[in-house]
Amino acid sequence: MKIDILIKNVPDKEWDNRLLNNKFGTIHQTKEYAEFRKKLWGQEIHYITFVNNEEIIGQMTLFEFSRVGRKINKKFGNTIYKKLKKITRKFKTMYTWYYGPIIFNEKFADRKNFPLEKRP
Repeated sequence: MKIDILIKNVPDKEWDNRLLNNKFGTIHQTKEYAEFRKKLWGQEIHYITFVNNEEIIGQMTLFEFSRVGRKINKKFGNTIYKKLKKITRKFKTMYTWYYGPIIFNEKFADRKNFPLEKRP
């Protein structure tokens, strides 16, 4: 059993529908929330999909940001941060997510059944 990881900057058209149909889906995993964070804090968004035999078995959003940029944003505001964003990305990149991944296939709910391989 192999699980592939697909990482994209744009979600597929069924991203939010899969969340709505899952009891563990939250607003923090939606593309709307991801876009909100991107606008507010300038964070890069990575939409991660977990696939087994062409079946999507899980997904999550991953947010990328600079630790230095976050401090600049907090102290001087979003306008200054956006101007310095390219420079701050070179320092201490951090990643964060809210709860997840959201698993759609119960067979993979147990982490020991979740062997991962990254695929471009």
